[in-house]
This record gives sequence, C-alpha cells and structure tokens, in this order.
Amino acid sequence: RKYDHAEKIYRAALSLDPTNTLVLENYRLFIDERYPGGEYLSLGPPFSVVRGSQVVEERPEWAEWSKMIDHGCPKKGMETFWFNRFTKDTSFQEPTWSLVWETRMKRS
Repeated sequence: RKYDHAEKIYRAALSLDPTNTLVLENYRLFIDERYPGGEYLSLGPPFSVVRGSQVVEERPEWAEWSKMIDHGCPKKGMETFWFNRFTKDTSFQEPTWSLVWETRMKRS
C-alpha cells in the first residue's frame, strides 16, 4: 500500500498548489501507471477514483461489494471495477464469492 501513501502525498502537494504543472503531470502519470500493464500495478484503481465513480450494480448476494464505473478512467476497458465498502478495497477482478461468504460467516 505504499502507492496509496504516494497518492496521498501527491494530493497533499496539489492542495497546496493546484496549479503546479509539474506535480499535476507527475500525478497523472502515476495514476495511469496504477492500471493493468502499468509500472505500479494495483489490484484495482486507486481509492481516490471511488469518490468520482458511480455504482453500476448491487445485489444482496454480493454483500458489501458493488460494481462501479469510473467515467473518467484513463485506460480504455478498465472503467468497471469492484469496490468493497467495508474494507475500501478495489479490484478489477470479480471477487471470489465463496471466499466472500466464508469471510462473512466467520465475522458473524
């Protein structure tokens, strides 16, 4: 999760100077590289993407998981992702439902 920390630092720098073109460009490149095929590959999009995304689908059997869409996604074909509202995890891959339910049963 060091990449999440790096993202927070970029956002902090931008909050201090939102017109700094060097920081803006480096942040854009950093975010682009967090998608599949990128240098800083993550299991899902950065958490900051969740705030600007929309829920596409929710089902009771998906428990805390929602299917989301990021209309501002810089990578074609990576617009849709999964989001867990409890753990704040994101994933490009559909969750393994048997593990999701096993975890829920252990929590109960």
